[in-house]
Amino acid sequence: MPVAAFASDVVGAVPTSSPHSSTPDFPEEDPTKEALDKWIDAWDAYAAANGYAPLLQGRDPPSVIQFTERDLSLIPALPPEAGASAIAAREALCAQVIHDNTIKRAQREDTLRDHRQREQHACNFLVKNTKRAWR
Repeated sequence: MPVAAFASDVVGAVPTSSPHSSTPDFPEEDPTKEALDKWIDAWDAYAAANGYAPLLQGRDPPSVIQFTERDLSLIPALPPEAGASAIAAREALCAQVIHDNTIKRAQREDTLRDHRQREQHACNFLVKNTKRAWR
């Protein structure tokens, strides 16, 4: 089975508009160190172009920005003379924000877990082929 075909199955669909939209082909059965270094550099470019760079650098990917939680401290406190209905409306808004934050936190963790699994598959593929080359 060709290495590039397997890698695209492992990594998943990638945008076709990117110059690094396909995984780099493994150099040869017994590559030189220079060829392997060039292949690893191509993998680095592929990872950066397809959204893996933030995770590899220990940051959150851009796809989780939408799951940023709202800060409850930004909802102003109301004085007691504001009235019972205004205070009840503020408490309802705070409860809604807490509920939304709980959902966003779960969605963020699910998205990060998905990204980490995809990254792990790609890294395992890279390590497996690198070890095979140096046997």
